[in-house]
Amino acid sequence: MTDWIKFDINKVKHLKETYDGIIDYIAGDFEVNLNSPKQIKTMWMEELNVFLVDTKISTFQFIKNAHEADSPTWNLAEEMIVFLKAKYILKNYINCILEGEIDGIVTLRNTEGKLSMPNKQSLSYNQEIHQCIVAQSPEAARQTPDFMSKPQGE
Repeated sequence: MTDWIKFDINKVKHLKETYDGIIDYIAGDFEVNLNSPKQIKTMWMEELNVFLVDTKISTFQFIKNAHEADSPTWNLAEEMIVFLKAKYILKNYINCILEGEIDGIVTLRNTEGKLSMPNKQSLSYNQEIHQCIVAQSPEAARQTPDFMSKPQGE
């Protein structure tokens, strides 16, 4: 039996517009290409004298936690976190749904009893994506994150 999730595609398209807008807005604040780790590292070194080992969300979260709120370093780290999270959700979930849906239905992969999106990403914990779900197969319902028992923002 095939497992599936049916999405309200209009809501997903609206979510795509929102995330595209967030990415464009943040990217517009910078003279460097935020999709280039090399340019990001150079900017951080030149502007803040901070050496970045990588440009992962966890690195910027560490930097943010190590600096006082609203300091230039904290603010830049926060912008990078928002940008990278939006880019990740857009690429791995929203675009995957829009590219793989047929009449709003996305067929899920089943690998050893664990369901995942067609691009092999685990089912999203993003509440906004979860709110776009209108129906799902029984197994998908069992494995889809339950937001009623989790604090918002997880």
